[in-house]
Amino acid sequence: MSYTNYHKRINQIHSLIQRGSTGSRGVLATRLGVSISTLHNTINYMRNTLDAPIKYNVTLKTYYYTTDWQMNLMFKPAKEIDRAMELLQMMEQLEIDMASFLKILTIIKQIS
Repeated sequence: MSYTNYHKRINQIHSLIQRGSTGSRGVLATRLGVSISTLHNTINYMRNTLDAPIKYNVTLKTYYYTTDWQMNLMFKPAKEIDRAMELLQMMEQLEIDMASFLKILTIIKQIS
């Protein structure tokens, strides 16, 4: 999955929670075009990494924030992140030598 798609999914979830219109877990997963387990992983990422106070109301079948929470993220341009991820994948596949790795590391440091 690209960084851009993941970022979009997080923004969609955040927007739907703010509006109180996520629907059930299954409905939300379908709306986002992902499996329920992928939705669960994304929600957990938002809770654990972004400190989003997300709960699920079983009666109303919707996710909600327990406190007023705003997503304050500083994202790198998606193309830069996607490029860095592609470089890392290529390194693993090609078993790149140390000199090449250091050149790639320099590029990654410049964009981070």
